[in-house]
This record gives sequence, C-alpha cells and structure tokens, in this order.
Amino acid sequence: QGIYEESAAIAARIFGTAGSQTLSIRHNLADMYRQRGEVERAEALFREVLDHRLRVIGEEHADTLLTMQNLAALLGQTRRFDEAGKWLGRAMKQIERMPTESPLRLDLLRTQGLNWLGLGTPLRADPVYVEAAALSSQINGSNHASTLEMLRHRARCALELNRLAEAEELITGVLDAERRAQLSEKELLPSENVLAQILLAAGNLDKAAAAIERTRKIVDEAPARTDPEVLVALSNQGALLRARGEWEEAERLFRNVLEARRARFSAQHPHVFRS
Repeated sequence: QGIYEESAAIAARIFGTAGSQTLSIRHNLADMYRQRGEVERAEALFREVLDHRLRVIGEEHADTLLTMQNLAALLGQTRRFDEAGKWLGRAMKQIERMPTESPLRLDLLRTQGLNWLGLGTPLRADPVYVEAAALSSQINGSNHASTLEMLRHRARCALELNRLAEAEELITGVLDAERRAQLSEKELLPSENVLAQILLAAGNLDKAAAAIERTRKIVDEAPARTDPEVLVALSNQGALLRARGEWEEAERLFRNVLEARRARFSAQHPHVFRS
C-alpha cells in the first residue's frame, strides 16, 4: 500500500494529476483499497480517476471502461445496485462499439460478466459470456485456458438461472478439456467446484459427493484455508452435509468458511453475504 501511495505522489509531481501514468497508478491503488475493504477511500479515488479519464481520453477508451467497471464492482459490493448497473450499462454500450476481434474487448467482456454475476444478475451476465467464449475461441482456440474460463462462467450463469442440464453439460465439457490438457488437481478445482454446485442443485447427491471427494485432497493440503476456491470447496462440503441432514457438521463448516471470508474480504463483499 505504501509503495503505491508513494508512487502515485511521485507520478503526480512528474506527470501531473491527470497524466496517464499517474491515473494508472491511482486506479491500481483504488482497486487495492477496494480489495482491502477500505470502501470510502477506494470510491473517492475511483471517481477521481474516472472523472479525469472521461475528460482526457474519453468514454470509449479501454482504461476509462475498466475504471467504470471497477467502480461498479465497488458499488455492487456496497449494495448500491442501481448506480452499479448504470455504470455497467454505460460501459457495455462502448464495449459493443469496439472491434469484434479485439483482445481488449475480450478482457472487458470478462470483467463485465463477473460484475453482472456479482450484482446477482446472471441474466445480464449470460449473453456477455456467450460472446466472450466465442471471441476467446476465435482469438485463442477452443481449448485455451481463457476460452475454458468463459465457458465455466457460462455454466455458473446457467446454474443461477436454474438451467441445470445445460450447466452440467457445459462444465463437464470444460473439465474434459482441462483433463486432456493434463491440468493438476489444484488447477481443476474451480471447475470441480462448479460441477459440485450444479449436482447439489439438481439433488444428485451421489455424483456431487464424488465431485467433492475429488477436491478434498486439495482442501486438506492447502497451507492456509483462505484461497477463494478452497473456501468454495469447503462450502460445497457443508452443503452436501446439510442435504444429508448432518446439520451440526454442516454448520461447523459454514461458520469456518464465513470466518475465513470475513478475514480475507471486506464485510460488504458478496462472498461474505453468501456465507
């Protein structure tokens, strides 16, 4: 934190408060404040950077759009969904005007989809990830890690929208591709977690238990149970126990996950609310 703050002050003296280098450093500083839960400092800095970028480089610039998206993420984190949605809608209009084969468009679509999911609006995230998956396949190839990530998010959207058969088909395809690429068990964890959640939602407890068992070794060997995907795996274990009527053990796991998320994220973070 101190390094970023000192760098921002030095950049402002050299390049001016509206210089591109200064704004990039201040944007990163604001995002660090957001992740640390220092919401007021993050919001003030994001708004300052966004104001400068709108005036200096314009609304259509990728840096401006990224700041819009990160401000929207912070607003969603603090439950100000209406304003967050307005910024995301404004950003999306500009993203749609970008060249269709641009890697920058892909990066912004990815962030846009994550923000819509964070706001609890999978119906808005779903078409974003449909486009992002197709674009990544075109740019990077169908088995590229970026393409598989977009497909994993599509499966998450389908799960949230209760399209469980579609969700299972998508995530199974992702896992098949990841296994063919010989990813490690740890690298498979995000997709295994999504599969377990889909199977739990479908009430297929035997298959869910098998998916959860495949993640147990990674969870048990994690040096510190603060990694977001490890916490998702623990939460899945709790959900399976709850579905089986093992209430006390389920509660213990859920409380452990909540405590770990409170320690890692701000009190307003969506992960904490979900716990």
